[in-house]
Amino acid sequence: MKYRHIVPIWLFILGYNISGSAQSPNLKINLITRDSDKPIGKINAICQDPAGFMWFCGQGEKCLFRYDGSKLVSYKNDLSDTNSLGGTNLETIYVDDVGKIWIAHNNGLDEFNPSTNIFKHHRHDPNVSGSLGNNEVLTLLKDRKGRLWIGTQNGLDCFDEQKQQFIHYKKAPGNRNSLSCNYISKVYEDREGTIWVGTGAPWDGLGDEEGGLNRLEQDGSFTQFKHDSKMSQSLATNKVRAIFEDSRGVFWVGTSGDGLHTMDRKTGLFQLLSSNPKSPAYLVGLPVNTTPIDHITFIQEDHLGSIWIGKWSSGIIRYDPILKTITPFEANSSFSDSTSWTAFQSREGLLWISTEKNNLFKIEIFNKPLSLTPTTDQVYSFLEDEWGHLWVGTFDGGLVHFDQHYVKLYQYKNIPSDSFSLFDTKNKVFALMQIKKTYLA
Repeated sequence: MKYRHIVPIWLFILGYNISGSAQSPNLKINLITRDSDKPIGKINAICQDPAGFMWFCGQGEKCLFRYDGSKLVSYKNDLSDTNSLGGTNLETIYVDDVGKIWIAHNNGLDEFNPSTNIFKHHRHDPNVSGSLGNNEVLTLLKDRKGRLWIGTQNGLDCFDEQKQQFIHYKKAPGNRNSLSCNYISKVYEDREGTIWVGTGAPWDGLGDEEGGLNRLEQDGSFTQFKHDSKMSQSLATNKVRAIFEDSRGVFWVGTSGDGLHTMDRKTGLFQLLSSNPKSPAYLVGLPVNTTPIDHITFIQEDHLGSIWIGKWSSGIIRYDPILKTITPFEANSSFSDSTSWTAFQSREGLLWISTEKNNLFKIEIFNKPLSLTPTTDQVYSFLEDEWGHLWVGTFDGGLVHFDQHYVKLYQYKNIPSDSFSLFDTKNKVFALMQIKKTYLA
């Protein structure tokens, strides 16, 4: 659907304070602890199930945590119970649309059904070609076609749940259409449904050039994007752990060192955002590499449109894409951690961040209050979509869409000559409902 009309924001329903969206938000930071304020320990991954429960991979406590906002419930490996958690060193976690929870650990991959409390185990078997390719799983993703992608230390797997078989993708030496590296650190799906694979182990130091960014093509081959010393708009390094597309369609790629990039997916060119004042893409306040194994651990957007960037040993920053400014997160008096590990944005607009120093934070982000302007039009319904956009149904003004990121208001009305316009000729919208899309493989 094309945007039909852009109307002055003061003419309709809510007079949003436009300047407020470009101001620094207020933050409320909560440290998540266990009984008697005991630290929760190292959290390797975070996710949320359809019922709203938060799930944490507790590497420090060697368990899976479920959190309801006040109470932590733990699930641990029990050698006497084959239906318990299958490993002790938890690496990552993923919750799919039906509430099934996938957990990767030092002994393979588990499929957990919370309603039965049974963990089903998938492990590598060298004698079975369709088994899990490697037990050291680092990243998980279930795409919109229902395919589960498993990134391991020795290749990429795609799990066929119906056949209960794993399809393996690996680097083929000399083949530029295969994976660029078998160490899979990140699998990501963008809004167009394209699968991106980040590879390379940042812990190997500066001497190992293995890695790169890979795009999965329709025929099952890969297009590789790697560092090229002769090309200024290539990746800064080949250690790719962070991939993210923000609500504006900007595609971010984070690598080892000071490798914060934006990528033009049509041309395959990268723009390196630099801490060097002499660079054309200089960003004031961008953390500088402090150790050979420092790297960008996550890139995450909050519900107000700010981009949060974590570095393993150089702390966390918040980037305002409107003002083009950076705020060091550790500058806040309630947060003094100079490390980072992972981040997750929950449906309620909460930002969850875990660090290398065994801290887990829940961050509530508030914008400045909005000013209201009375109008003669009547409002019947409101809906906020998953991107934080506000949709408003009115009595005779049609459907209104407020994009808080670009601070624009769009109005959809019936146009008699256009069959794709709003269907109601009187422009009345009484109710709004967001239907979750389903996809077929």
